[in-house]
Amino acid sequence: MKLLYTLCFLLFLISSIFAQTPLEQGFDHPPISARPKALWTWLNGNINLSQVTLELEEAKEKGMGGFDIWDVGMLVDPNNVVIDAPPFMDDQSVQAIGHTVREAERLDLELGLVLSSSWNAGGHWIPPKYGAMGLFRSSVEVAGGEVFNDKIPFPELPEMDDKNRHKTLLDIDAETDLPSYYKEVAVLAIPIRKDSTLAERKIVNISHLLQKDGRLKWKAPAGKKKWKITRYVCTPTGQPLAIPSKNSMGRMLDHFSQEAMEFHLEYIISRLQKELGSLENRVLKYLYTDSYEVNSAIWTPDLPQIFATRNSYALETFLPILDGYTIKDEDYSEQFLYDFKKTLSDLIVENHYQFGKEYCAKYGLGFYAEAGGPGAPIHNVPFEDLKALGALTVPRGEFWRDHPQLEQLQIVKGIASAAHLYNQPSVEAEAFTSVWLWQEGPADLKPLADRAMVEGLNRFVYHTFPHTPPEAGSPGWVYNFGTLIHVNNSWWGKSANFHEYLARCSFLLQQGNFVGDVLFYYGDHAPSFVNDLKKVEALPDGYDYDVVNTDVLLNRIVIDSGKLVLPHGQSYEILVLPDEDRIHPDVLQKLIEWQRAGAKIIGSKPSKSYGLGMNKQVDKSALKKLNINDLNLKNFLKNLKIQPDFNYTSSKDSSHISYLHRKTKDADIYFIVNRKNRPETIDASFRMEGKSPEIWNPLSGKRTTDVNYKINENRTNLILELPPFGSLFVLFQKESQQDTVATF
Repeated sequence: MKLLYTLCFLLFLISSIFAQTPLEQGFDHPPISARPKALWTWLNGNINLSQVTLELEEAKEKGMGGFDIWDVGMLVDPNNVVIDAPPFMDDQSVQAIGHTVREAERLDLELGLVLSSSWNAGGHWIPPKYGAMGLFRSSVEVAGGEVFNDKIPFPELPEMDDKNRHKTLLDIDAETDLPSYYKEVAVLAIPIRKDSTLAERKIVNISHLLQKDGRLKWKAPAGKKKWKITRYVCTPTGQPLAIPSKNSMGRMLDHFSQEAMEFHLEYIISRLQKELGSLENRVLKYLYTDSYEVNSAIWTPDLPQIFATRNSYALETFLPILDGYTIKDEDYSEQFLYDFKKTLSDLIVENHYQFGKEYCAKYGLGFYAEAGGPGAPIHNVPFEDLKALGALTVPRGEFWRDHPQLEQLQIVKGIASAAHLYNQPSVEAEAFTSVWLWQEGPADLKPLADRAMVEGLNRFVYHTFPHTPPEAGSPGWVYNFGTLIHVNNSWWGKSANFHEYLARCSFLLQQGNFVGDVLFYYGDHAPSFVNDLKKVEALPDGYDYDVVNTDVLLNRIVIDSGKLVLPHGQSYEILVLPDEDRIHPDVLQKLIEWQRAGAKIIGSKPSKSYGLGMNKQVDKSALKKLNINDLNLKNFLKNLKIQPDFNYTSSKDSSHISYLHRKTKDADIYFIVNRKNRPETIDASFRMEGKSPEIWNPLSGKRTTDVNYKINENRTNLILELPPFGSLFVLFQKESQQDTVATF
């Protein structure tokens, strides 16, 4: 009889599971791909294999999805408490990674590996020729009509990294007292004027006169003017990794160079293969690199040749612009700077991010990166974020503790836009970064998580989960930044519900396509970041948006029934052009074609091109064919009769309810968040008809179809009750059975 009862119970469970829709199954039992991960700090490379196993088992039991292994040093350790361990990627380090992979496979967890000790990409194996490069210069003066016949000094190189104040890792040849690797770029004779404006033809390129020992002989043109002879040299900056473990100090990589990136990846992958064999179909899913913080880099050895090929003119006589001079006029100089910065941006995207993805894929690995900034003034990031993010297997951003002074570090919306545009299902972020360490728990973190999710995040990577070997004691050694989420937290034993909440939300937010009405174009210049966008302030409440770049406009979007449509079904109603007077000529032609096909475009009308290159000139007659106006976006939406996707009314003043909408083939998924620390009751209105609403509570896991609602003017209204900082999902996936309008 017991056997019969057991069989009946099992049959009931099986039938219940198969009766569920895929959305219901994933919500009730979120897959690994939706569960939160963490940056797993191995401080100074310290690893205890038994503790590694314990932490993996604890993470699995509590509902996490995996880890990114992160060898990193200590920012603050004045008494040298943390023990020094072997260097990152030496034999002992790789063996520990191998043990971790095998244990994670036993537990069905997912792993990534940060491809340097601390950040950014680089290591002690990087030779000078593959390190971050800068352009350095030295100058001498000569009077008009005089002959200069002497050595031009080698440029002075920095001894300290200007950002982190670490001693640079310059490799100096003992015999010559010069860098072991450098490359001459140009020698220019520049007339000295009272102002900084120069005529291009007055700059004399005398590079061919420079001898190997730095000596040069040149007669200045006769006259009263003095001349400045400037020698430009490319050489490594020596910038070290940011905060590596003590025995892992090494150079940051030349991110502009594919050759350097290949050398770096080949070193790491070959070491992993030696320990693990094939990397195909293993739980080690990807290599990962942190945000770009190579603040000293502005050059790569082959840049002059690359620039000439891509822009159809030589850059050497324009180098004074990089020193603050104006050639011809400000507009002409800005056009050169556009070409220069765009070339640098494209080189990093192609040779670091895109090539990194392609190279890793050959070995069964993905390539993830924080390629969304932050840019200036925090970091000298020389690329446009959307194109860089779109080149990755999975884009990753970051967000810090919610504070007005940290808004530049809330890097989620750009990551989400890139994922939506380039059809990347996962939108990841280094989550809850702060300096609060132990001071916050799940109740404090939930509002931060909800904000990130309504901006598009759908996979969390906790910053940080410290590995705590026994010799570290309790609570253990910790990295100096982050919100600590790990086995020594006082609340770790009760953390499963928090991980499960994030997993349920992430699963639903990974489904289908994002729904947004407006697409903001941020122009074609570099560097460029979604955080810099100002015109989003013009978007009225109840509508959502993405930001788009030139690459997607030219290569991925088509017009279908007046909408801007991407190959995977993502679509937008309106394109908003940036508030600037320049445009890429290929974009201009595309916009003219789209308007003929019924596309709805507003914004400032451009009048000229960006760059000096032969292929970058705008056809003035084409500008006349572009019919746009800088209209009020709110009125434009109203005139087009595009209703708000979501809005609400409340009896309370200053209510703050945020939303995000995703759409699958069969369901519309709305995530609704109360951003206030007080209960809210709202009359919520959705741009939906014909389907009945369901309430799914991601905190409790409960779902209900017993919802009172009414339909009026193509909209569905229902009353929602949200607790302080509360959140819920409203799903529309089943046809409404109502014959009449329901009442509350």
